[in-house]
Amino acid sequence: MAEFRKALEITLKHEGGETVDTGGYTKWGISQKAYPNLDIKNMTRAQMEAIYKRDYWDKVLGDQIKDQASAAVLFDYAVNAGVTAATKAAQRILGVGVDGVAGPKTLAAINKMGPNFASLLTKQRMQFYTRLAESNPAKYGIYLKGWLKRAQSFFDLPPSTAGGGLAIAAALTGVYLYLKKRESIT
Repeated sequence: MAEFRKALEITLKHEGGETVDTGGYTKWGISQKAYPNLDIKNMTRAQMEAIYKRDYWDKVLGDQIKDQASAAVLFDYAVNAGVTAATKAAQRILGVGVDGVAGPKTLAAINKMGPNFASLLTKQRMQFYTRLAESNPAKYGIYLKGWLKRAQSFFDLPPSTAGGGLAIAAALTGVYLYLKKRESIT
């Protein structure tokens, strides 16, 4: 079964540090806007881990996903775009009912698909970000390159870290070509 800490360390490469952005004061990717009753500035690592586990990993059923890469990609997507958006994307790929809530049917389909799910979700994630940026370039266009780089980074992880294996390596060529196409347009 997938391990929360492995997935969290990958996500923290993108969510580390402290900043002030549209969510207000933000530390480890956790914003004051999302958690108005939490002292973000003085939040401990243990508090941060508990939030990511409870509000993201558990909601995508990470502990029950067999493939580490699939769990890591779904978790990171949930952190970046929201649990509902990530779960709906997964459900569309899997061909199960789309309600934005990970349940037994979604979990069974993820586990049946295995490592291929991670590559398909990453590709869909990149398309989602591109559509979002194109729909409102003034608001989201500045984030597109970073979003695509973040999604693509899952292909760069060694299989022992991400659990990626051959399915992710095989999909890399298609994603690379997709990114190159996007770069030539922007």
